[in-house]
Amino acid sequence: MCARSCHRFADPVLPLHAGAAGRVALAYFEDADVERYLAGAPFPAYNENTLVSVEQLREDIRLTRERGYALSDEDVTLGVGAVGVPIVDNESGRVIASLSAGGFVDEVLATQESLAALLHDGVHEIQAA
Repeated sequence: MCARSCHRFADPVLPLHAGAAGRVALAYFEDADVERYLAGAPFPAYNENTLVSVEQLREDIRLTRERGYALSDEDVTLGVGAVGVPIVDNESGRVIASLSAGGFVDEVLATQESLAALLHDGVHEIQAA
């Protein structure tokens, strides 16, 4: 089942509105940059779960900032979920990248908080290097 639908080799780079890595970066952009990006909505959908409207993305940004991580729940590939956390530049305080982990959606949803904690630990190691 997954061998046919879980690989997106044709799209190696996802837009900011799709997937945990992009959406966590978007959530931690400065507000003016977020507004500039959202002005391009509605965005293309990968499937029926993709967040494409300004309202959906604003709510996701709010939740992501509140909990400290983004959650992808089959919004790019059916059956796949992911958790993403921001990597922030220590000097400027701006997001410069993101770190994410993905897998089968049921496992990701069930372990999202512990995955986010592990990813945050990884970010601290990256920033200390």
